[in-house]
Amino acid sequence: MALRRSGVRIPSAPWPLVLLRRWIQAGIASVLLSIAISHTCPGQTTPSRPEAIVLVQPIGTVIQVVVTYRGSIDDTVARGHAQAFARLAGGRISSLTVKRVDVSDARKRSPDHPVQTSLEMMLEGGSLLSGTGINLQPVVAGLRGLRSLEFLLMVPPIPGFDGLRRYDSDGVHIELIHEGNPYRYTIDIKPGAHPVPVIPAHAPVEPAPRASPQQQATPPRTPILIVAALGVGAGLAVYIVMRGRADRPQGRS
Repeated sequence: MALRRSGVRIPSAPWPLVLLRRWIQAGIASVLLSIAISHTCPGQTTPSRPEAIVLVQPIGTVIQVVVTYRGSIDDTVARGHAQAFARLAGGRISSLTVKRVDVSDARKRSPDHPVQTSLEMMLEGGSLLSGTGINLQPVVAGLRGLRSLEFLLMVPPIPGFDGLRRYDSDGVHIELIHEGNPYRYTIDIKPGAHPVPVIPAHAPVEPAPRASPQQQATPPRTPILIVAALGVGAGLAVYIVMRGRADRPQGRS
């Protein structure tokens, strides 16, 4: 179906794409709701409520980013977070929406923050995947000023995943609490951790365990046995040859 406005025909988006985006948005809302509930259930051991939840959903060649703040923040700050995130992710913002959500009906879940700021944007050409690792720099450094974050990357398990599982350096603590569908990280930043350090996308390779001095002093026995056997064999061969020569009758002089 197409609309006509002032004599100009405006084609509408294909209905499968519209349904796909609505389905993804519904899934994101469901995930965010389940996270909010998990942070308040007394029977579950979950981290303290973060200042913001960042959810990233790749959709073909674009990625959808949703940031839900714990409370209400200035629109300028939220848009600054979006621009820094896009720059560090290597993408371009194609759409950006900042709105305030009234959660007064859910005071039991958020009694101190009845109004929350929500940011939603679409990025073109960006990615948080780095081979078999995950680029966390846009999240850690992009949302500057926040001390506690929760990050969810909505992708299936990565074969051969070697991304960070735990990181604790320069005032930044990162921990992977769920691997795949989604990859879920908790991020804590100390007040003095500025500038934010460069977060590696891959876990550092651990050095191979060193052998003990006893193991180093004791060479393998198999080569020695082989050499000894070869020595015995050579000795027997020499003995047989020499014995054969001795048993031969000597010619007349």
